[in-house]
Amino acid sequence: MRNNFKAALFIISASITVNMRFWGMNISFYFQIGIEALWTLYLLANWAVSNNSFCKKNIALNYKLISIPILVMAAYAMIIWAFNSDIQLRNYTRLISTCLQLLFAWGFGASGYYLFKDKVIDYIFIAGILSYVLGSIVCFIWRFGFNDFAIYIWNLILGIENTELAEYIMEVHDLTFAMGLFFLFYTFCDKRKKKYGKIILSILLILFGLKRIEILALTAAIVIYYLLLKWGKTIHYRATFIAICFLILCLGYVYIIKSGILEEICNALSINTMGRINYYSFSSNYFRFSPWYMGTGFTAFKRMWGELHNSGFRLNGHVIAATLHSDILIFYIENGFILTVGWIFYSFNVKVKSLKNHFGSKIAECYLLITTYMFILYLTDNTFSYAGTQMVYFVIPLCQYYLIPQKEKIRRVPV
Repeated sequence: MRNNFKAALFIISASITVNMRFWGMNISFYFQIGIEALWTLYLLANWAVSNNSFCKKNIALNYKLISIPILVMAAYAMIIWAFNSDIQLRNYTRLISTCLQLLFAWGFGASGYYLFKDKVIDYIFIAGILSYVLGSIVCFIWRFGFNDFAIYIWNLILGIENTELAEYIMEVHDLTFAMGLFFLFYTFCDKRKKKYGKIILSILLILFGLKRIEILALTAAIVIYYLLLKWGKTIHYRATFIAICFLILCLGYVYIIKSGILEEICNALSINTMGRINYYSFSSNYFRFSPWYMGTGFTAFKRMWGELHNSGFRLNGHVIAATLHSDILIFYIENGFILTVGWIFYSFNVKVKSLKNHFGSKIAECYLLITTYMFILYLTDNTFSYAGTQMVYFVIPLCQYYLIPQKEKIRRVPV
């Protein structure tokens, strides 16, 4: 009974933290981070008296691996800000709040893993389903009726744009992107038989909250999985090869934005970028494409962009969006050339080898799959700062360890 109560409480909490919008209203950032902080503190309290060294070791390793990049970014930002007279107090407060948001999101996932082991991934999935059904689907039907809901689904199938209000209610970005991670996990990483209903539900929620970049990211991740991850040589070889590919892709993406080539391509092909190309062209005034570019400091450009949005700043007659819609570009502007290269190589290579050595090759392969998906999203969206998506990204390697055959855990493959 006690465990059932904890599970129910965790699912309720996860239904709030994994989503960004409920019943057409944005959930308060402070409310979400408060819930995540309480569960993180609960984890730390249990940590002090627990004898479960294996579970603690798993959490400590994965938490260290995922948090190192933002801690390095934060330290680097404070170093370069020390030589910048324009830095104000709000730069530091934004830096702290952003770091805490991610640290507590991962702490929330870690607390679920500590309490429920592999069941935590299912509990977060259930929470996401409940949150979307009650907060988006029921809300839509309540406001517009079943007929309009059927029209919305039909328009999705035909590729016809729905009304702005309908899309606002149904397109909950954080949860939609997290569903892509659930789909990849249940389809390619989970060895249990009772998973097909979860795969179908994750597909439905991906379609309902349609994000075109997510469909592209899932397709690319699956293709890479079958062409390289499934049939490549050693995990070390695969990780290094994918790291090089993404270094070229991400830096090339920044280059064609700075040079104006991307804008020319989009204009020549009449590609509707939903205003993104105008944002990227404007942001190119704030950085150089050079190995010697040092960056503005983690969170500095994103804070500045948000202030422009709040002031009503316009591009081509339209108020800019609240965010730039490209984590890769933001990361490069804020952290510079060298740190960007280091982050990409670390994510695809260093982390993979650490996970392989601790958990085994199967877990490392799954991590490469979901990281490929995440980095494609980083190109044109803000998934790096989405707490729900990052929470799922954190717990998948931990959960998979319990869901693979014992013989695959202990098998050692040369790196």
